[in-house]
Amino acid sequence: MAYALKYKAYKSTDDYSLRVDIRLSDDCRNGHADFAITGDFHDYKNGGNCCGCIHEVILYFFPEFKPFIDLHLCDAKGAPLYAAGNGLYHLRESSEAVTREYLRISHEEYMRLKREAEDELYMTYLLEEMGITARWQEEARAAIRQLEQLTGETFEDKSERYQFTPLSAEQRELVRTRIAEGYYLPVNIRKRKYEARLAAKRKKIADLKTHAANAKAKIEQELAVKLHVLRCGMPLDNFIYYDHRNTGVFNWMEGSCYKKVTQAEFDRFLKRVDYAKLPAGIEFQLKSA
Repeated sequence: MAYALKYKAYKSTDDYSLRVDIRLSDDCRNGHADFAITGDFHDYKNGGNCCGCIHEVILYFFPEFKPFIDLHLCDAKGAPLYAAGNGLYHLRESSEAVTREYLRISHEEYMRLKREAEDELYMTYLLEEMGITARWQEEARAAIRQLEQLTGETFEDKSERYQFTPLSAEQRELVRTRIAEGYYLPVNIRKRKYEARLAAKRKKIADLKTHAANAKAKIEQELAVKLHVLRCGMPLDNFIYYDHRNTGVFNWMEGSCYKKVTQAEFDRFLKRVDYAKLPAGIEFQLKSA
């Protein structure tokens, strides 16, 4: 019994050489074995080299390795990476070709998932109910048998987890209840999507108003501070108010072209300040030369 299956294949002539590495193992140490097939190709005739996931090249020279190419990065039960989550993402964001290749599904299966898979819970339910996960497992079993024949070893799966998590009994009952209540009917899905868009729009409007109100309050606060400084007889050309620190600073800019406030002028200013007319907790500072 082997916890990992690894096989190398070679083809070479005077014009080219190709090495193919196939494995079913947990080389990444992420808790589950997965399939991977990569290659290293050298074209001596035309001077071209390529390596890695060169699946088109591998398929050209080794068409019998197609099952491993189809299962590249899938776990030992044939499920692709984060099958339900990533599959749902591709249904929403990717082309049909990309989605079908990722989930290894037919056009008819794609259309149904595209139409009905509203959330990850129902996506998981559909993958199981439509027989897709069962087909993944059969494809993986066939590939394992092929790899066992190539290596002469028997694979024992020691995976602690897999890329697809079946529904629990409670989750399955929840989905069935929702189905009975019409939760996943197209009209209700459209209604929820419309309500979600409306709620998102309302939140965006509220956020914009809050941002504007905060910006306005900061402007009014800065205006009140600067007007008070001016009324106390102090210049504003070398004064700044930091609203995040609630601090007014004189002589904040360096350089001889900016008039400096003296210590004596600053002290007189502090005696004239009416803090009741200013933001609570405000402080004034004089930056030394």
